[in-house]
Amino acid sequence: MYIMFFLILLCFFIPVFANNSSQISYSNGFNWQSILFLLVFVAVFYFFMIRPQRKKNKEHQNLLASLKKGDEIVTTGGIFGKIKNLNDKIIELEVNNGIFIKIQRQSVINLFPKGTIFFN
Repeated sequence: MYIMFFLILLCFFIPVFANNSSQISYSNGFNWQSILFLLVFVAVFYFFMIRPQRKKNKEHQNLLASLKKGDEIVTTGGIFGKIKNLNDKIIELEVNNGIFIKIQRQSVINLFPKGTIFFN
């Protein structure tokens, strides 16, 4: 985040430091510095915000696709349980001995190794 802020400030001050005269002259020609600033801003935005979010979404989709009966999971609401039945959208989750709830498949955030969750 600090790198992005620094790059934006740098793009604003490049014309000030590059000009050796005491006055800044304005021309009616094409302004390459504005285009450069826009390209740098778009590149920084892509590499620091869009690309990591896409990677995270892809990992979550792979996790959801790999779920099967008997897997031990945690949901976004913090509910731990063992998968008893599942289909494309709904998972039946055993949260304690004989207690089942149904959740949306998208709400699964983490998969645990077998034997992590113990029921009393």
